[in-house]
Amino acid sequence: MNSSSVASDSVPNVASTGSGQFNIQFTRTNDNALCCGIEILIPAPATPTGLSATPGSSQAGLAWNSSAGATGYNIKRATVSGGPYTGVGTSVSNNYTDSSVTNGITYYYVVSAVNGGGESSNSTEANVTPLTPLQLWRQTKFGTTDPNDPVAGDMAIPKHDGVANLMKYALGLDPTKVANSGLPAPGTSNDHLNLTFNRQQIASDITYRVEGSDDLATWTELWNSTTVPYGGGNNASQQVTVTDSTSMSAAPNHKRFMRLKVTRP
Repeated sequence: MNSSSVASDSVPNVASTGSGQFNIQFTRTNDNALCCGIEILIPAPATPTGLSATPGSSQAGLAWNSSAGATGYNIKRATVSGGPYTGVGTSVSNNYTDSSVTNGITYYYVVSAVNGGGESSNSTEANVTPLTPLQLWRQTKFGTTDPNDPVAGDMAIPKHDGVANLMKYALGLDPTKVANSGLPAPGTSNDHLNLTFNRQQIASDITYRVEGSDDLATWTELWNSTTVPYGGGNNASQQVTVTDSTSMSAAPNHKRFMRLKVTRP
């Protein structure tokens, strides 16, 4: 605090310098009054406006308009509209990502602004339902989360290339483009058939199954992703090769078939 003063029995003149300081001016009048203390009351910041919530996979992205005079913000949420709200975090900027959410549950958020003078009232409420990775992928690619949509649905083939959307999600392919590469590839090793494909790190909400058959009618499961953790580390995909348990020479007519099957809950 900067001050230039003389003893006064008048009301002091207080003015902000605009740089976080106040100049306080006293003017002598009739006697030599003493000033024992000065209290400066800082008003609480304005209530935040424009709160919006954007769904992600296991997260909710929040943004709002900055409040004049705010030095920070309190983020609160509830699982029912209108609260009661519980604090989930703070931010010094006008955005926040809540990563402590569960996909498929709707959350209701409000934000308040704070400074040395106190806390504002809560903003208007915004709600969001975090999406599974598949829902987020479908929303990004097609603008809908409907698994039965005639264009965006699991079994839809919008590019007429024989590869359904769910399989393209599983393989990391773009459903808006014809699949010319990146498909499962067969091979052989020591008289055994094998199948190689790209498993996606984000695709934790589906199950990959590799199956084998002698006749294309009866299929036996050879490999299941629910029992094999993703092994690609931080990479977006992992190349997986599954080898048939039956040799081709031991199979009827010395023929074996393998396929990749993808399902979701």
